[in-house]
Amino acid sequence: MEIHGILFFICYLFVALGVGIDGFPMNDLISKLPGQPDVNFRQFAGYIDLDDGVAGRSLFYYFVEAENDPMSQPLTVWLTGGPGCSSVGDSFSGVGPFITTRNARGLDKNLFSWNKGCPV
Repeated sequence: MEIHGILFFICYLFVALGVGIDGFPMNDLISKLPGQPDVNFRQFAGYIDLDDGVAGRSLFYYFVEAENDPMSQPLTVWLTGGPGCSSVGDSFSGVGPFITTRNARGLDKNLFSWNKGCPV
């Protein structure tokens, strides 16, 4: 009987949090960034609430799937900076899936992105 209660609770959490069947928060899905070329991976962005109470602190995240076989690739977490710095800026100038175009009005694919996956 106890296992049924646990399974019910887990299913309830997925529904309450708006998480899709594959575990991703589908409300945070990015269909396309401005100036983005067509790609074969999904990307998500949103906030993770740390404390809903007193201070209302949240962390911003930007998640990009691996280009090939994303469910079997390892997860890479990239953090940079210090007080007042952002890892998001570095993702568009260094290791992220996109780099800005020379005129800064669009995005190009980054050939050296973290989401290329691990070689087999």
